[in-house]
Amino acid sequence: MFKGFIPFVAMRYLRSAEGPAKGRRFLRFITYLSVGGVAVGVAALLLTLSIVRGFSKEIERKIVAFESHVQITSWRNTPISRLDMLRIGLGNLPEVKFVEPIISDYILLKAPGDANIEGLLVRGVEKPPPDLVGTIREGHFTFKPNEEGLPGLVIGQGLAQMMKLKLHDRVTVFSKPEESDSLSTEEALNIPIKTFQISGIFDSGMREFEQAFAFMDIHQAREMLGYLPFEASRVDVRAEDLEMAHVVAQKIEKELGLSSRFQLPIQVQTVFEAQEGLFAWTRLQEQIIPLLIGVIVLVAAFNLISMLLMLILEKTNEIGMLQSLGASGKHIRRLFLTLGVMIGMVGSGLGMILAWGLAVLQLRFHIIPLPVESYFMDTAPIELSGIDFVVVPFFALLLCVVASYFPARFASKIDPIQTIRFNG
Repeated sequence: MFKGFIPFVAMRYLRSAEGPAKGRRFLRFITYLSVGGVAVGVAALLLTLSIVRGFSKEIERKIVAFESHVQITSWRNTPISRLDMLRIGLGNLPEVKFVEPIISDYILLKAPGDANIEGLLVRGVEKPPPDLVGTIREGHFTFKPNEEGLPGLVIGQGLAQMMKLKLHDRVTVFSKPEESDSLSTEEALNIPIKTFQISGIFDSGMREFEQAFAFMDIHQAREMLGYLPFEASRVDVRAEDLEMAHVVAQKIEKELGLSSRFQLPIQVQTVFEAQEGLFAWTRLQEQIIPLLIGVIVLVAAFNLISMLLMLILEKTNEIGMLQSLGASGKHIRRLFLTLGVMIGMVGSGLGMILAWGLAVLQLRFHIIPLPVESYFMDTAPIELSGIDFVVVPFFALLLCVVASYFPARFASKIDPIQTIRFNG
């Protein structure tokens, strides 16, 4: 008898819960506030997860642009001399997408002016890093000589601002010797010096990286830094996916290291190991922020308990009438549990719509700006995940059911005779 009647009554309480004439609007307001609390909690948690995930992905992408997935260096802290054999061995690994030798060492860069000189790390590459090509702000990511025969040098926006450099400016590069303090006059005169022109300025948002790096053609770097044709400072390896970096690193060590048939004196590390500090920072945010925002959903659950208790107190007469018509305590308990489930479903649905709408606005109009110096990006990134839009509403609904149990159990214990007599 009460099977279809219970959802009908629960829906009626949800849509138009009313108390006495003096407070009927207040009770309806509390009901809507409970739904809104669940909606805001779900939306806040979904948006937070999307921003944190987007932030982590963006930081990963920016770091990989400078560091690659896997880096191979010599454990003797000397150039890798058997580069041809190493490239052949890496080419046989199916997980490796492409391989690129890197010439990397410290140089002194002198810009126009009397005392405008800085030390930085130059990287000689065979081709422009794919993730940095799209961040070019001025010029092009090219190392081709200009009309005067000056080879190109690509720098970051941070270095350009620090040294007051502009596109097409002439700069002088000095190869920095290891023991510069003990050089004789003759040795100082033999330091490689070469003039370059600024062919491109990129803006990755990573100001600390931009101030510390410059890119040139690998052949120019070999000439400046004294590397032989088959030598490199390190070898960068890209896997099919960043998540495969650990697997690829282990396989390279096993197949090409000292314990393999190649017996190459190499050490292998992933980008997560090379930039452990930055990745630890992003992981900390992923762990803590959802926990803090989850408190909002918990507060919404307590709000739901308060609303249901108020509704029960206002509806004691109706509860007594339902019991006098044959409704058992089990039916009353199911009624308020159903009401809690409905509040959770409506609130979760509204929360998902609100989160999706705000996420789309952020992706399209960038309404949440960020200071580049602190966050390495100028707007809050968004990475929507279908799993979040399933898991978060599910747990919010589960929390609403748990929160509804105690008021529902209280309502099922009401004595119908006492309530009808008292309200009559």
